[in-house]
Amino acid sequence: MQAQAGRREFDTLYPRYDVLPVTAARLSAAFPFVGPAARISGDVKPAYHFVDGGYYDNFGILSAVDFLLEATANGTPPIKRILLIEIAGYDATSGRGPGAAPRGWFYQAKAPVQGLLQMRTSAQVSRNQTDTRMLAELMKGRGVELQRATFSFPAAGEPLSWHLTPAEQAAIVAAWPQRSQEAAKVKKFLE
Repeated sequence: MQAQAGRREFDTLYPRYDVLPVTAARLSAAFPFVGPAARISGDVKPAYHFVDGGYYDNFGILSAVDFLLEATANGTPPIKRILLIEIAGYDATSGRGPGAAPRGWFYQAKAPVQGLLQMRTSAQVSRNQTDTRMLAELMKGRGVELQRATFSFPAAGEPLSWHLTPAEQAAIVAAWPQRSQEAAKVKKFLE
């Protein structure tokens, strides 16, 4: 797959090296600003530092877009319908992102940093919606119908941990019926 301008892909830069799945998972789980960025251990030039793609695309939509564009590039796609299933940690359609409660004037001291951190949520959600709309139009021009089903947690206090507590598991079970419309889209597509 051809990397877009400004993006670097490990396998293109270092074709003689590979990353074990366990290492990739560990690097992906690293918390930005706390742990250092990884760098390949070897005598290579250039020796870039690598960070998880979540800095730029925390939802994985761009990877899906890249894949679908390449898979349908020759003009004769093997399939006519694609279902894109999106899983989000919070309900982006509600206009409420993490930490969207009203704030007073003391908040202004940390507003710039908060704005930077929101780039991983609100800004990416907006960009993802634009990207998927554009992808749907492009796929339509290639004779492919792109359908979407988005599953998100519809309540405040969305669980984002790798290890869910019993209370968080119960909250997911309780919230699931609210996503029945999206589940129906998947079921209809598969029928």
